Amino acid sequence: MSRSTEEDIAKAVIRYLDTLPNKEDKVRNIIYNLPNHISLTTEDTKESKTREGEEVWEQQVRNIICHRGEDGNAITDKRLSYPGRATLKKL
Repeated sequence: MSRSTEEDIAKAVIRYLDTLPNKEDKVRNIIYNLPNHISLTTEDTKESKTREGEEVWEQQVRNIICHRGEDGNAITDKRLSYPGRATLKKL
């Protein structure tokens, strides 16, 4: 099975944030809780080649913030916001 796309991960983050009263959380908490909101594949759980100690899907969560100026990004598309350091909020 292939790995989840960054869009798949973004949608799972949105589903998770939707469960919170303020629709906002720190990335570390998102990463902790996200496996309850998406079925991760074997490819997703492989170690990232560019971020030591992280699995690919964890890197993809962080990429939502890192790639926030790119087309197709959930922040650029105004589905999420970046209100502060290592925090995502559902809009």
